[in-house]
Amino acid sequence: MGTAKQKTALIIGGGPAGLTAALELLRRTDVRPVILERSATCGGMGQCYPLGSGTVDVGGHRFHTASQRVRDFWLSVMGVNEEGFREQRRRSLLLFEGKHFAYPVRLTPAAILGLGPLRSARVGLSLLNTKKRPIVSLEDFFRQTYGDELYRLFFESYTEKVWGRASGDIPATWASERLRRPNRSGGSSTFLYPRGGPGKFWDCVAAEVLRLGGEIRTGISVEAIEGTCVRTSEGEVEGDFILSTMPLAKLCELLEPSQRFELPYRSLVSVNLVLERSRVQSPPAQWIYVNDQRVRAARLQYYRQWDESMVPAAQEEIVGVEFFAARGDDLWDATDRELEARALRELAVLGVYRGEAVASRVVRYEHAYPCYWGDYPRLSVLQDVVDRHPRVFSFGRQGLHRYINMDQAMMSALRVVDHIRDEQRDKKPLWEDFSHLHLPE
Repeated sequence: MGTAKQKTALIIGGGPAGLTAALELLRRTDVRPVILERSATCGGMGQCYPLGSGTVDVGGHRFHTASQRVRDFWLSVMGVNEEGFREQRRRSLLLFEGKHFAYPVRLTPAAILGLGPLRSARVGLSLLNTKKRPIVSLEDFFRQTYGDELYRLFFESYTEKVWGRASGDIPATWASERLRRPNRSGGSSTFLYPRGGPGKFWDCVAAEVLRLGGEIRTGISVEAIEGTCVRTSEGEVEGDFILSTMPLAKLCELLEPSQRFELPYRSLVSVNLVLERSRVQSPPAQWIYVNDQRVRAARLQYYRQWDESMVPAAQEEIVGVEFFAARGDDLWDATDRELEARALRELAVLGVYRGEAVASRVVRYEHAYPCYWGDYPRLSVLQDVVDRHPRVFSFGRQGLHRYINMDQAMMSALRVVDHIRDEQRDKKPLWEDFSHLHLPE
């Protein structure tokens, strides 16, 4: 008798979710993964980029999770030691009117007093007079949680800068997934962070995928899907399963070309600058959220604060100036030189740095943050399109069209592999919110 042919899973996308699925398939099943990655490198938004003496982690990636299985996955690839993960403490601040406040916003006496006596009194009265209201929009959530005055000060204009629309036009679904009620304790969370940045971790995962017999093809784009056959820019590839992390609307159009959906994204434009450290005003924080209507930057990253290995040269400071954009707008279409000049001007306005950059690197992510409008209310229709194809799975942040963290994207990959391994038939549970779950071993 002949040996049964080994099954193959075609994984579209080599970001954190795709790499997790590939390694888990190799470890727990007899299915061989073949990753099809459009760009020249794997890692997706989790990859790092060299700049100056160090490395930039665009968007910032903390390794923290409520799932022991996800944590075990991390530690199976990279240990907690001087060359691997190191424990760090989250340090985030909100810059408002030249002052730094704890972020996420905490309703502490220090925060309220920092606003001044008259404004503090208005904030206090606003909180006392907050009335229960139906939570329909993100604005409703902010007003109910923080009161009208803090909403007006901290959230109204900042939300529009980040998302390109007023918080009253954003469904409350976003708040339920991304925001927690304010922390009154003032405590900070800890997390793991790889020495040299998260890209080092995902490089290790990719190397392990190859070592165990998986395949990674980069620089290859997907053009059509018929059954479990994928037509790519380099020809057709046949598999037994298709695991997709591409944007959900695009996958649906490839599966059923007559379908057209609009699931919009907010894009990230990160301008990373090597600056003279002695001239940089750098508070002890990894992230600075910029609530200042004089500038369009929404967040600053201080890469040295993630781990000193990110900026080895003592005389350098590497700062990421993050803008939120939409494809085709003036920020997205600006040249790298124009963006560098804008970032330096805005750092000067904020009092962070005045001078030229030693070096710079601009990174753009088109599909960075899923938006909860457009055809989002019809999300179940798109899910049904995928479910009509029993050997096709959609997962990860873009594949679920859900604004989830890296560990949750990994959880979605582990659930898909469990589904294949256990030969389950019902795909509906794969779409459910699982952020509160601890995955089984």
